[in-house]
Amino acid sequence: MGFIQIVAGGWRAPILIQFTPELARLCPVTILRDPDRLMGDPGLVGALADSGFTVFVHDDPLALRLVYEQRVRTGGESGAALVVVVANDTSDLPWDLLGRAREGGRLMDWAFAGVLASLSPRV
Repeated sequence: MGFIQIVAGGWRAPILIQFTPELARLCPVTILRDPDRLMGDPGLVGALADSGFTVFVHDDPLALRLVYEQRVRTGGESGAALVVVVANDTSDLPWDLLGRAREGGRLMDWAFAGVLASLSPRV
């Protein structure tokens, strides 16, 4: 049984369905606004890596540019897709990354209320 199958159930399922290996090939950049830090879950990050996504928490613009150039734009790792995680604001992200995410419909906004609708955010 693979890692994805182990973590695919429960609260992670609605998230993981949005990150398939096919989408990794078709949409190389996803920008994810994650104010509740759902991407801090190691099981979720591991399952995304198994599907061909590299998760990058945006806190250093130069490191982001390096990862993007090496893995996505120049095709350094075949099939590698990048998930850029920001806490709230996407205004300081490079315009070309924002453009690629918009083209693929991969500007996503995650919060407990939207992703885990049956869970009370106050709990």
